[in-house]
Amino acid sequence: MNRAGIIGVWVGIGLVAAGCGGPIKSDELRREIESLGNDAAIASALTKGVVDRRIETTFVRVSARDLADTTDHEAEALADATGREPARQQAVTLAQDLSDLIRQLQVHPDDPAAALRLRAGLQDMKARASNLAESP
Repeated sequence: MNRAGIIGVWVGIGLVAAGCGGPIKSDELRREIESLGNDAAIASALTKGVVDRRIETTFVRVSARDLADTTDHEAEALADATGREPARQQAVTLAQDLSDLIRQLQVHPDDPAAALRLRAGLQDMKARASNLAESP
């Protein structure tokens, strides 16, 4: 096996090990929730660019896709973890709801009216994350 193949195997093992779940500590949960709040803020900034017509459609679509994928991964990691109920489950729901909103931006990257509606929802998600981050 060549060097690239060996590195790929180790990366794969690391990804599998990281996705195995296990108990989540309070500070880990708080950081994950804060990360979701940051994702909501980034998506909200994208919506402002759409409303102001200052961001290219392709950039919005690709950025929203990447951000939604990241949020999906955060939801999966939180769902695989154990403990810290009910805050952990609320974080999973928040991540899923956030991903759904971001995907709508991905589908409608050049619609200012849709961006305005999404922005309100994203701001709500950021507030939910902030409130939830204070509780675990």
